[in-house]
Amino acid sequence: MVKFVAKGKIKSGTLKDIAVITAPEEISKTKPDGFEASKGKIKVDVSGSGFKYVEAFGLKVPTTGTIEALDAYLKGDLVYKITGLSLTIAEAMTFTSVDEALQSIFSGDDLIKGSQKNDTLRGYDGNDTLKGRKGNDKLDGGEGDNILNGGKGKDQYIFKSGPETGVSTITKLQAGEKIKVDNAVFDDIGSKGKLDAALFHEGPSATTAAQRFVYDKDSGKLYYDSDGNGGAAQVQFAQLKAGTNLDAGDLFVA
Repeated sequence: MVKFVAKGKIKSGTLKDIAVITAPEEISKTKPDGFEASKGKIKVDVSGSGFKYVEAFGLKVPTTGTIEALDAYLKGDLVYKITGLSLTIAEAMTFTSVDEALQSIFSGDDLIKGSQKNDTLRGYDGNDTLKGRKGNDKLDGGEGDNILNGGKGKDQYIFKSGPETGVSTITKLQAGEKIKVDNAVFDDIGSKGKLDAALFHEGPSATTAAQRFVYDKDSGKLYYDSDGNGGAAQVQFAQLKAGTNLDAGDLFVA
């Protein structure tokens, strides 16, 4: 299991810092159990095992070894720590984009913890646990059966992977928090903004053809129904605590 712990504010582009490992301006402190890669204001301390190096382009470049953990710094301040990795240098060199690297790193059942600030956290694949802690956070579990705990603050729970990719449990939806559903993967839910009330129904199943989101308050199950009260089956994509209050005003189209 990969464990990600934020020490500073995490936003969508923050993890792009990880690209420094494969495209650094400077590599230093080269040892069999780790090295330091830096570029501009970004520095990443890499630890692991079996690292070997060759001289290339004026740098001592790692050619073999396994990355097991890393600490990322921005302007000297620790931003995040990742442990539980098992990424070989050979694998790292095959990635063609940062997103591809992150998809690989976070493909399992991971623990992702935010900072005390307003973070954007994403789980990618696997059955992940996301903890926002303090701050007004945005949590996207990705595919899988995830656990989303926003912690303190007014948080947003993002669903961008579609209704049939897993069921994410929102441990405690508080007043003023939002559930956001992406109209690129949830069909026929309207344009961006607050969900049209006609598309929402509280009860065990849809009662009109227009309804797309069905919330069973007694069980806490939130469903998407592609044809309302038509023949297609409703699909659960989120689980709330039974008895939680939820209405159309809590859902937003992204």
